Amino acid sequence: MSSESCGTHAVADTPDDLRKSIVMHRADTAHVALELRAQLGEGPVWDDRRGALFFVDIDGSAVHEFAPSGGTHRSWTAPAPTSAVALTEAGDLLLAQGHNLLIQL
Repeated sequence: MSSESCGTHAVADTPDDLRKSIVMHRADTAHVALELRAQLGEGPVWDDRRGALFFVDIDGSAVHEFAPSGGTHRSWTAPAPTSAVALTEAGDLLLAQGHNLLIQL
């Protein structure tokens, strides 16, 4: 790897050097925040207002909310498999289920 640096990251001379740099950096800082065995977890959306991450388990028909600051997790069963979650301007959840969009108040 080159001795040049860009911010706190070294500049890689080859793709292999870059891959090693990324893996080493992430391995030093990564940890499991929530141990959850979703069947098919998808669509993470961060909600600044709540300080929470929302995501869905499509095959498990569940919607999850995880607040990392307090380590709290809650989930609820959706009436149908939910493929995505989004936030409305009002802060409500918009759930995509098949050909339908539902607002969770």
